[in-house]
Amino acid sequence: FGSSRSKRTVWDLQTSGVLHMAPVDDAAPDELTRLRAEVLQLRQKTAQLQGRTHVLKEGVLSRFREKMMSSGWRERHYELRVQGDGTRHLTCYTLQRTLRMTLSLSEKCVVLRESEDSGGSTGGPLHCFQVTAPSGAGPATTIRLSASTATEADAWVKALQQACCGGSDRLDESSSPSAKQIPRGPPAMEKRDTSVLFVIHRVQRVSLLTSEDPSGPQASTVGIMNLSVCVLVVMNFRLIVENFMKYGVLIDFTRISDALLNYEHLQCVVCGILMPLLILVTFVIEVFAAQGVMSEFLAQSMHGFNCTLCLAIPIAVIRQTVASPGVGALLLLFGTTLFLKLVSYAHVNTQLRQRRSRAMSKGIKRVISETFQPDPTGALEYPENLTPRNILLFMFFPTLIYQLTYPRTSRIRKLWLFKRVCELIICFSVMFVIMEQFVAPTLRNAKTPILDLDFPRLLERLLKLAVPNVYLWLCMFYGVFHLWMNILAEVTCFGDRLFYKEWWNATKLEDYWRLWNLPVHNWLLKHVFFPLISMGYSKITSLVAVFIFSAAFHELLVSVPCHVFRFWAFLGMMAQLPLVWITGMIDERLKGSQIGNVIFWISFCIVGQPLCVLLYFADFLNK
Repeated sequence: FGSSRSKRTVWDLQTSGVLHMAPVDDAAPDELTRLRAEVLQLRQKTAQLQGRTHVLKEGVLSRFREKMMSSGWRERHYELRVQGDGTRHLTCYTLQRTLRMTLSLSEKCVVLRESEDSGGSTGGPLHCFQVTAPSGAGPATTIRLSASTATEADAWVKALQQACCGGSDRLDESSSPSAKQIPRGPPAMEKRDTSVLFVIHRVQRVSLLTSEDPSGPQASTVGIMNLSVCVLVVMNFRLIVENFMKYGVLIDFTRISDALLNYEHLQCVVCGILMPLLILVTFVIEVFAAQGVMSEFLAQSMHGFNCTLCLAIPIAVIRQTVASPGVGALLLLFGTTLFLKLVSYAHVNTQLRQRRSRAMSKGIKRVISETFQPDPTGALEYPENLTPRNILLFMFFPTLIYQLTYPRTSRIRKLWLFKRVCELIICFSVMFVIMEQFVAPTLRNAKTPILDLDFPRLLERLLKLAVPNVYLWLCMFYGVFHLWMNILAEVTCFGDRLFYKEWWNATKLEDYWRLWNLPVHNWLLKHVFFPLISMGYSKITSLVAVFIFSAAFHELLVSVPCHVFRFWAFLGMMAQLPLVWITGMIDERLKGSQIGNVIFWISFCIVGQPLCVLLYFADFLNK
């Protein structure tokens, strides 16, 4: 209500609620305080009548937090609010506007202004104050705050005291707690009776971990979480020590060199080197089709045959050479990736060619093929995109979706790239150690229970295999989808690097399949799901078709390198359809529940993957 000028403004409050403004030379402090209180009361009544929230004061304050290992001040954004029903709250947000805490204010709350005499000795902020709330008002009984200046701290103290008193009565400065300068730091303990007759049990209280009284004191479980992490680390370290004491070091680098020089493996390497010739065949087919040299039916037939060779050639070479599962899996994975990329290239260019033919038949000379134009040179027009550079860039880009232009970065960050390469080497080394030191001996020890059908020991082998399987799975995800794909993106200046989302928080199995592998998900969406929808199939039928397609490729990538043709991976994928429905129903009926996430981890990593590994290993032994 004051201004920088010598004149001040006093609000004349009439009984009708109309505010009249009259300038005066000087206004008494008591009069200004009374006017502020009355205006605050009017604001609260207006907010209550309109049923909305009114912010009395807001700003950035620092809050003192004590942690297990350290303590310190953190900046937070605070708002003093009056709700539509008249209740008052002090709300805390992070600087990114994420809600952290809400403290209910009432007449029982006490606001204390700390003394600034000893501020320099503690090294903390000078302008501090405390807000003490009764039990049940919020997550903390007493919070300690500081402002940037003494004036700001006094303003917050007065605003909080006004809110605690309801804003209806003028505060008496002499009796206000802020007038009593308390010593810096935690408030001193009150003098109390120290005799044997001192009464301990005064009121009814509930245990901290009980759920009978939600308004009671809330217990923090941070220490329990720390204990859980410590127990997890100790248990896994014990397993590592036990493994090395029982088996010693099982990693044999001579076997690695022998495997690299193996003739069968060299044939697989030669096959992988020659397979990019299929890219040239796809490019020639598309150029001839664009020039009208071959018919549309012949072009699509040749595209289909060429894409089929991407899978048929690796399968034939793996079966002929009887390559090891690791080398065979790498070759088939390369062929599958090439298959998905060439299908996308042929499918998109076929659609562009057909759109161009329809436009030319209507007399339209130029057709902009895509509205997405991140390239500053402008969008390409079919067949201007049919160049060797265009298709080769697409083959190196970390995406399975072909489009005319992509978002690009301006430069290669060499230091960042070097760090990711080092992380990738470490990650794959850890995966190799887990495979040789933990997974391989567990499978070898499972040979006798498998042949004897000893189900209790098989269950023990399954659970023992689950722990390294989880670590192996997480390392594979981090190494492939984060490190390797980001390395490719950095080398090729590929801009869109969203290769995965938060699949680990999925409470529905459907969400996991949509989030964990975005390149494959986008490919299935664009080249399988949407075409089926456009052909008139229902959404459920299209989803089932996508799931069957994905299950077939999972079976192919497992059965062929292992040289056993069973349908365990396919059946495991199809068995997740009921779990998709169950977790979806749980998530719909129990909002915010983590039951679906627990079902996902147990069914997928703890039971599903180790069970598939044991089944394929049993088939391998029988063969």
